[in-house]
Amino acid sequence: MALDSIRSEPGICIGIEEVYRKALLVASASNLKKQLQDIVEEFVVNASSDNERLLEFVRNAAIKRRFHDWFDWQSGNANKFYSLFGREFKTTMNELARVDETFANSVSCFVGIGSKRNILVHEDFIANSIQDTCNEIHVSFLSALYFIQNIRQQLAAKLSQRPN
Repeated sequence: MALDSIRSEPGICIGIEEVYRKALLVASASNLKKQLQDIVEEFVVNASSDNERLLEFVRNAAIKRRFHDWFDWQSGNANKFYSLFGREFKTTMNELARVDETFANSVSCFVGIGSKRNILVHEDFIANSIQDTCNEIHVSFLSALYFIQNIRQQLAAKLSQRPN
């Protein structure tokens, strides 16, 4: 089918745009997941003084194929993830969300992208639709990056506080 022919068929254009939005959302979620997994891996390397056995254990038991367990995707928050690093970390992150509206919004965007991704991937990519525009998905992704940056900073700060 020629491009001009596609443009003249509104139904085809709408269908292509819907698939594009879904793909953009899934790609955004995938990128955020990879970034967060890398941060956790980097934290383990630094916290364990590069202990290869511990790193392999964490990779195999907690990082590979376990990301979906890090969050309660329906909750709209990251408390389950924070709790994996202990009560103090959870308290610190919740306090940050309380005083920093941008961070609170970034958490919501991160969890929202992950939740919508799960619906598309696990429930039926074709049958489920998303209402977000491409621009809204992009803006949510950019906001979610602030969540990622803060996780990296807070974990690094925790390491710098420990005695040598």
